[in-house]
Amino acid sequence: MPTYASTDLATYRYLVPHAELRRRVAALQARLAAADIDLALVQTTSDVLYVAGCVLDGWVLVPAGGEPRILARRGADRFEAETCWDVRRAVSNTELVAELEGLGVSRGRIAMALDVVPAADYLKLARALPDAELLDLTHHIRSVRSVKSAWELEHHRAAAEQVKDAMRTVAYQVVPGHTELDAQRLAEGCLRASGHQGPMRMRRFGGEMFFGQVCAAANSALPAALDAPLGGSGLYPSVGKGASLTELRAGDLLVLDLMGCHNGYLSDCTRVVAVGGIDTIPDDLLAAQAWCVGALETIAAAARPGVVPSALYALALELAADAGHAERFMGIAPDQARFVGHGIGLEVDEYPFLARGFDEPLVPGMVFALEPKLVFERRAAVGIEDAFVVTADGVKPLPALPRDVLDLA
Repeated sequence: MPTYASTDLATYRYLVPHAELRRRVAALQARLAAADIDLALVQTTSDVLYVAGCVLDGWVLVPAGGEPRILARRGADRFEAETCWDVRRAVSNTELVAELEGLGVSRGRIAMALDVVPAADYLKLARALPDAELLDLTHHIRSVRSVKSAWELEHHRAAAEQVKDAMRTVAYQVVPGHTELDAQRLAEGCLRASGHQGPMRMRRFGGEMFFGQVCAAANSALPAALDAPLGGSGLYPSVGKGASLTELRAGDLLVLDLMGCHNGYLSDCTRVVAVGGIDTIPDDLLAAQAWCVGALETIAAAARPGVVPSALYALALELAADAGHAERFMGIAPDQARFVGHGIGLEVDEYPFLARGFDEPLVPGMVFALEPKLVFERRAAVGIEDAFVVTADGVKPLPALPRDVLDLA
């Protein structure tokens, strides 16, 4: 009977190289050793994918020294073909505890990602290991994940190309009389045809994300529950964000805030479309859009290794205040988003955050989306967004369409 590794499945063309997995684990282990942590117990989807190269129901045990091992509740044979680490079948918490005892860490310092691990899982392990000290892995693994390798950056660039294709499709095909949902459907179909994986992940509790936001006119100014500048009504209160059935009219600005995703890695980009032609758009909205583009370029020029993200956020607030946009920057006061940029990677909301209180300096290899936006209450939203890679000399944008207003005339 053939093994998974010998089958001709398309997914196996995109396996994470073993050298890449070993690099990631070595970086995490260096942080564990520095923090005097004996073992990282990794179990949330994105973190598991990062250290193991696959998505599984189970745990990855990463000791401070030595090779990790994977405990899978099901599909162990499959995962042996997708990773370089030892894979064992383990169904119960009892088997997990036995593995920890076998590794000699059941009385040691064990770290879990306490920002996302269910409280029930934490309490269950605490009862099973009364002599262990359970610590928080969150900052360690998020910091390691924030610096991308050349292999990861290739997938970020592929995701950015997906978005370029989708935006061109919308700009060429949407006309007055189409609905926001028509535009969203065109964008999503193009993204999938370009290789978008479909599901995207957020770390934030309760966070949900699809292919992005496509909204126009007053709907683009409607706030939503997510900590983001744009909301939209969506089709139903059960979602409460995104495209509606509202028809597009000449003079509307259609906001395309789209996310590509290639083999786990994201791109995030925003452009605006002048429905009916740029000559139909009110001058004050065009001026506000131009300000957003200028703000993005000013902030990007200030970003470089050693700069702290909170300083870039402070610069953005200063630019908005000086231009008289403080009450509409990143949403309508008092419900404004509390950032001007966010890291992207295997999740939508990664380190670094260009926000107050995020004071760890930028380093080469970080990837973040910068998105200055303005919201005019009950009227419209404008804005721009590009994803940038931090390099030794500054930042470099991922592939994207020009930052001009896309003209449907």
